[in-house]
Amino acid sequence: YALTSGLTTTNTYSITGLIPTVTTTSPVTSIAQTSAVGAGNISSDGGSLVIVSGLAWSTSANPTYDSANGPLTGNVGQTTNGPVLGVISGSMTGLTCNTDYHVRAFAKNSAGLSYGLDVIFTTSACNTLPTLDTPTVTSVTTTTATLGARVTSLGIPAAISARGVCYNTTGTPTLSNGAICVTATLAQTLTSYTKGVVGLTPGTRYFYAGYATNTTGTGYSADGTFVTIPPTPNGLWVGPSTCGTTYLNTSWNATDGATSYQLYREGILLYNGPLLSFQDLGLALSSTHPYQVFASNDSGTSSPSITVFGTVSDSCVCPEPTTQDVSFSCPPVSGIAAVSGDVTRRLNKIYPECTFPSPATVENTQWVSDNNCKYPILPVVTTPTDSSVKATSATLGATVVSLGEPASITARGVCYGTAHNPDLTNGATCGIEGGLNIGVFTMNIGDILTPTTTYYYRGYATNSNAGTGYSTEGTFTTIALPPAPTVAFDSYNIKNEITSNINFEEAIVLKWTSTNANSCAITSIPSPSVNLTNLNTSGTKKLFPNSTSDYTLICTGEGGSAMSTLRITVGKIKPIFKER
Repeated sequence: YALTSGLTTTNTYSITGLIPTVTTTSPVTSIAQTSAVGAGNISSDGGSLVIVSGLAWSTSANPTYDSANGPLTGNVGQTTNGPVLGVISGSMTGLTCNTDYHVRAFAKNSAGLSYGLDVIFTTSACNTLPTLDTPTVTSVTTTTATLGARVTSLGIPAAISARGVCYNTTGTPTLSNGAICVTATLAQTLTSYTKGVVGLTPGTRYFYAGYATNTTGTGYSADGTFVTIPPTPNGLWVGPSTCGTTYLNTSWNATDGATSYQLYREGILLYNGPLLSFQDLGLALSSTHPYQVFASNDSGTSSPSITVFGTVSDSCVCPEPTTQDVSFSCPPVSGIAAVSGDVTRRLNKIYPECTFPSPATVENTQWVSDNNCKYPILPVVTTPTDSSVKATSATLGATVVSLGEPASITARGVCYGTAHNPDLTNGATCGIEGGLNIGVFTMNIGDILTPTTTYYYRGYATNSNAGTGYSTEGTFTTIALPPAPTVAFDSYNIKNEITSNINFEEAIVLKWTSTNANSCAITSIPSPSVNLTNLNTSGTKKLFPNSTSDYTLICTGEGGSAMSTLRITVGKIKPIFKER
């Protein structure tokens, strides 16, 4: 109060209070994937009662408290503790794993709102699947294998409840898609492991993957693959030879999963490769030999087949004299007739076996031998090829790999046309190449094709007894016809002046140029005639005509030809005589 002039005067003053003093406790405690516990301390109420206090948190810095609407824009949450002085705390929930957050303690009194410092914390890492790599396979047999992988991370939570291997024959094996899965010994370490599997099918390709499971789920390695060892081959056959020959033919059935086969005679490897037959040459007459075959792939080799014995034929015994009439009949097979009726036995002096030609010609000796009927076989033609395809021409070919039976052909060549499967009988155009043996052949189809047209073609070979064999179909499309040539043709005198008139015994120079041409030629009439061929597509030529002559230039290209004619007029100059 104040005294004025002896009077007592009372003055009222408005004293503005202070805001609370707040600190934020660091570090934040009990941090989990979706929650944490924050705390702070209100060390002073600023001289007036604290109305509300708590925590505000956000993924952005300096989160704020809003009593009406919750945290301001961008904030995640807040807690309120009511009027309190001293330590405050609260649980922050609904958080996202592996995320940085900001938290501030706050307090409010009648003077205003105050905050502690911004404290940063990170929620616990998110749950993850275990990870694996390096699928391995060892000890593959026909029905078993040892499979494995390596755990590179236990995931989160960092504990696995199982690890093992899944496998199937279709790919991407998992615990949930019908694959066969087996567990390996459990260990909470980042190590490799293996597991033996049984009951596999021989000669079969399998896909496999390692797996590991934690409470989050199951993680898998990349797929590995392997093929079990093939099963034992079957169907081994050793064929007899005709009399006087020193070989045995062998064959066997294909085996699942095999990439090669090994044929042994008496422990000696005769053949190692992908084929299913082999001819064993150089054997002694009347000798007997055991054979076995194995099947193999990258995983290993099967057990041996059963042993099959084969006996080489004896020497041929032919009647003397060397011919004898015999008779037998060969029935047709699939409508194809064989040689039949009266035949003559004859000793073939090149090959010691006895043959039965009918009539007795060398060509027929391959038809019937020792009363065995043989039938004609079509030639085999493969690999149709086309090259040098132009607007009206192309080079076509194929490969004759077999002459058929009997082993001779009367023609080989190519059939072509604009319809599929051209042949000698359906109206296609067919050409004869000329060769009569096996091997690759080509032939030029020149200047008779239609530009920008698709053609189909097949190589063929004709056996007079069996018929005609064809290759698979090839196709090509001719290109557009190039532009027709153009020419320019002029004549010059010795002064390099364009002219078509010269005097007797003077020179004339012909000059020409062309476009779209490959070659040019010049001819003339009358005598002495000029016939210049295979000229360049442009050039000059000096001539000495002794009479008026017509010169014709013709330039030819893929698009046709062009022609130009010049008449050179030669004047007569009489001799001049002078008196002495």
